Amino acid sequence: MPFGTAERLTFFLIRSSLHYRRSREIKTITDLYREWYDGLAGGYLVETLERQWGVKWREDQEERKNFNKRRSIITTINSFAQQHNITIETAANVTEERRSPPNKSLHYLAEHNDQIFE
Repeated sequence: MPFGTAERLTFFLIRSSLHYRRSREIKTITDLYREWYDGLAGGYLVETLERQWGVKWREDQEERKNFNKRRSIITTINSFAQQHNITIETAANVTEERRSPPNKSLHYLAEHNDQIFE
């Protein structure tokens, strides 16, 4: 193998594995939490993708847009957990309990972060 080919192949394999598309079927805060921190149905943990690859894994415009909306919800939940000295999972469960009766969509909550814990 000529010098540098193995490095290029490794880079190609890494780059091709970066194109991960998150689930569009998520409808609950608890599923959003699980996708972010546990992975859904064998999928990658969004937290790990972000930590290891930064913006590279979400180069697609639609993925970036969806990611930013969902990240705003996760950020709000993390802040709530820190303020109340509870786990992020507990904060996600509290959020889902509060969201369900008024039936606010995740899209709505992403646009109205101030209403997540009302």
